[in-house]
This record gives sequence, C-alpha cells and structure tokens, in this order.
Amino acid sequence: MAKKDFSQLVAHVEQKQEVKEEATNLDAQLKLLKDAVTHIINNTLTLEHEGKNIGKLVEALNAAKDSVDNAITGICNAIVEAHQTPLKVEMTDESKQVMEEGRDKMLQREEELFKNHEAAIGKSVQTLEIKFKNVVDGFKGVWVDKKTFNRYY
Repeated sequence: MAKKDFSQLVAHVEQKQEVKEEATNLDAQLKLLKDAVTHIINNTLTLEHEGKNIGKLVEALNAAKDSVDNAITGICNAIVEAHQTPLKVEMTDESKQVMEEGRDKMLQREEELFKNHEAAIGKSVQTLEIKFKNVVDGFKGVWVDKKTFNRYY
C-alpha cells in the first residue's frame, strides 16, 4: 500500500506543478493583455486629440498650396513683364571711343596675323622648292615638256 500512496503522492505533486506552470503562463498572458489594452487606450486618446487638429492641418496645407501657386504666378508675370519692357540704349561719346579703340586693336592684330601667315607661306614655298629641286636633281637624263615632245615626235 505504501507504493500506491507514493504513486498518488507523486501524481498529486505533478498536478500541483502543472497548476503552478499554468498560473505562471496565465499571469504572463494577463500582463500581455493589460499592456495591449493600455496601448489601445493610449492610441485612442492620441487619435481623438489629432482628430481635433485635422481641420487646422487641412487649412494650413491649403494655405501653403495657395502660397506656392501665388509664387509661381508672380514669377511667370515677372518674366512676361520683363519680356515686354522696352530697353532704351544710348551711345555716349565714351562708349563710341571704346568701340573704336577695340576695332583699331582688332585690325592691328589682324594685320599682324596676315603678315605672319604670309611669312609662313613664303617659308613653306621655299622649303618645298628646295625639296623639289633636290628630287629633280636626283634624276639623270633629259627633261622635255609635253608641248615640245608633241611638236617633235
């Protein structure tokens, strides 16, 4: 009978252990549920508070949109007005003198460039003439032009 009592005692202890584990799990789930309820309450209060501010937010956004539209319209009008504004240009004696001096400098520079160009071309022609003479002198024989050749042969 002692064995039966011992088995019942072990079963009873195991039952108590399971109850304790279930109680611990239940406590954890209750804490999780309390946290969730607190979170829901806080979110509800935040939504109620923000719901009151939505009208003000919509008004502010509409005002900002109108302000941007006005800025764009103002910029476009300024561009159109600038295109339509006539310009008055005057030629003073000083500006005429500056233009004449610039023209004279340009003509002097152009004349200098032409002289340099002519000198470079003359040098190139001389070099070419020397090279051609060296080529012709390198050949032996008689050179007869086409007209002379056609006349005698």
